[in-house]
Amino acid sequence: MASAAKKSGESSWVRVQEKAFTAWMNETVQKRNMQVSDLRTDLESGLTLINFFEILCGHPLGEKFEKKPSQRIQKINNIHLALRFLERDMGVRNPGCSAEDIIDAETKGIKLILGLLWTLFRKYRMKVDLGDDKKKGREEDMLLEWVRSVIAAHGMDPSQVQSFRTSFNDGQVFLALAKIYDGEAGQIPYEEAKKGTATEVLNAAFEYAERSMGVNKLLDASEVADGSMDERALALYTSLFYHAFKTKEELARMQQSLGQSAFQLELEHKGKDELIRMNYDLNETIAKTKAELAQVQETSESTHRELVEARERIEELEQQLATRDAEITALKQQLSDVEAARNAEMVKRQASEEAVKGLTAQLEASHVLCEEEKEKRIKAEAQIAQLRNELDALTERLRIETAAKEGGVRDLTDKLSTETQRVKELTEQQAAQVQQTEQLSSEVAELRTRLKREQKTTSTKERQLTESRDQSRLNVSGLAVLRTNLDAHISDLHRWQKFLEGRVADVQDPVEEVERVREELEKLSFQEQLNLLSTHLQEENVAMTRILKERAKEKAAAEKPATASAAGDEKKKKEKDKGARKPHHTSKKDKAEGSAPAAADTAATPAAATATTSSAETPAEQPQQSS
Repeated sequence: MASAAKKSGESSWVRVQEKAFTAWMNETVQKRNMQVSDLRTDLESGLTLINFFEILCGHPLGEKFEKKPSQRIQKINNIHLALRFLERDMGVRNPGCSAEDIIDAETKGIKLILGLLWTLFRKYRMKVDLGDDKKKGREEDMLLEWVRSVIAAHGMDPSQVQSFRTSFNDGQVFLALAKIYDGEAGQIPYEEAKKGTATEVLNAAFEYAERSMGVNKLLDASEVADGSMDERALALYTSLFYHAFKTKEELARMQQSLGQSAFQLELEHKGKDELIRMNYDLNETIAKTKAELAQVQETSESTHRELVEARERIEELEQQLATRDAEITALKQQLSDVEAARNAEMVKRQASEEAVKGLTAQLEASHVLCEEEKEKRIKAEAQIAQLRNELDALTERLRIETAAKEGGVRDLTDKLSTETQRVKELTEQQAAQVQQTEQLSSEVAELRTRLKREQKTTSTKERQLTESRDQSRLNVSGLAVLRTNLDAHISDLHRWQKFLEGRVADVQDPVEEVERVREELEKLSFQEQLNLLSTHLQEENVAMTRILKERAKEKAAAEKPATASAAGDEKKKKEKDKGARKPHHTSKKDKAEGSAPAAADTAATPAAATATTSSAETPAEQPQQSS
């Protein structure tokens, strides 16, 4: 039963909040020609929230926002700016409502939105002014104090107002407030209405408040009467009574002020001509004031436009600066990682050195203890030897005296027993000291082993740290060399571009083009520059290979007919000479000599082709080697 009542109270509280806050927001944003009818959908663009917050606190947002949001990300950004403005400039703590909760209110519900509006309502609408700065407390307590003061001022019992939980259930407090507001108008039958049931009294008060005070009927009379209505709902509804009273007081003051002004004008009336002159002067003053106001507004709009343009320019510059800073940050991060690794190694090294110092101190202390124990052992052995000598002497004396004096045997026996016991104790002490010395020796050996192991570990870490530093220096120098080679490759690549396209006569030093390409490459990251230049280098090599093959073919085709013609003429000449000398016989030697020039010519052809190929390769190899 209790859980059902609690659930009913929560649902009524949500209903009351939704009605009250919708009316409050709608009344507020109507000043800027806006409207709120549904908290689930009318707040999703963020524009209503921004305007609502600006009206409440009295100053603008001061940040650029999307005035016509169409995408979800734009709406979320607007709401985020409004919520940040709420906490930063208005000093209101957000109870946990996020931009996503507002934009998805149709599916997630509006409880978080209501919590946010309840926080604002408490600050801006439940703030009660009792005329006494010393009285301060919770908004609910100050509201109860106001109710008591109003009832007491009109001769009613203020003791009946104790809390929102129990004092408002019978409706008498609400009815008394309505009667006080009504005054002498007689629009509410107070004496007759207060005799009814709790539900009837509450309905009478609620209907009068809605009809004459401009207070919407937010509460259900039956829920208030049976005590299931939430206290916050009662406090919210009572705050509307407070604002209705304040509005009535302000209207009365305004009417009184207007009456005094009319009386003063009547006393200062001096005739029709003077009034006409005053009206003329007043019209001139109004016209002049309007002109000055228009000029101020125009100046304000111009200044606002210039401010907006300056903000947009600043945002563009900030974006460019952020892009450049990102690359610098990446390089700084790499250097910081190296520095962090080096610092970590240094810390480990220092810890190892401190551990070694501690072990060394322990080892020295152990050596001192060993030396002390050795000295004690030597002293104990000397004492034992001395006691043994004394025992031998006593034994000898005992033997002699036993024979001489039989009456002193008992005394000598007791003395001998005492000395024997003393010798035994000294022997046990010596054994304990020997054992302790052996134990200290084993600890010293163990400490020496640990010291050697720590020294070895420290030397290994120092070697690794040195290697890391050397590798870091090599990486930095390698990056500088690679950057220099990439700049040279840019120059060579554009210098030979027209050559690769077959326009050899147009090849020149493209200084402006190279500078432009360098500026474009500076906008890219280091890896993107490397990838782009690698692609151009591969395309350049393919084009060079193709051109060299085509020129080799052209050269071979041009030299082949000339070589064949020269070889035929030489052969005919040799045959003619041979016929003149020996017309009927040709030796093997002559045949060999005749074939030698042909072979020489044949061997010369590949050599020429090779030389041609080498000469053709020379211009193309230069940019590749410089790269």
